[in-house]
Amino acid sequence: MIIWGFRTIFRKIAEGVFHCPQEDSDRPYQLKVAQRFFTLFFIPLIPLKKHGEVVECQSCKSKYDPSVLSRPTTDQMTERLANAVRHAVVAVAQADGEASLSEREAALKVVGQFRNDERYELSHLDEDLRLLPVHDVDGQLRAVVEFLSDTGRENVLRGVATVAMADSGISLAEQRILEQVGASLGMTTAHVAGVLSAVQQGR
Repeated sequence: MIIWGFRTIFRKIAEGVFHCPQEDSDRPYQLKVAQRFFTLFFIPLIPLKKHGEVVECQSCKSKYDPSVLSRPTTDQMTERLANAVRHAVVAVAQADGEASLSEREAALKVVGQFRNDERYELSHLDEDLRLLPVHDVDGQLRAVVEFLSDTGRENVLRGVATVAMADSGISLAEQRILEQVGASLGMTTAHVAGVLSAVQQGR
């Protein structure tokens, strides 16, 4: 008796690390392509139509559309956020024309908090003050805002505001930069005002 039929086989075509929505953490994945085979005696012999690709988490075995790979991993997100904060603190530190020593020290502390390491030093900050394009703050922040909670957005604005507060308080020029930062983070005018007021009262 001849036994024939059809079977779908998943074949690995790539692998890496991604942010698994099910576990809300970075996990290894395999990108697989599904292909239908003609089988004879349960042995796949003739490849037929491909049915698309799927991303499989190697930890929880959940399967996702390949578009899930467009979401940054935790490490990538941390790096993007740190870069956005760097641009913002440089913009506010330079708002009055020149960054004072107290502003530079505050900026160094704020960026270090978001980088979560000790690799960002005063020499790096001074280089950023010379080279980072101030006009790029909006684009940098908008690139990360969708991944931030309301608390995360407030923490970014609060951190940048502490740089402005580091010398003689928030000037008009610094106020404008902070309002721009808040708007780029998707915060309302009232929300921004509330955060800045809390920073000033807590000085």
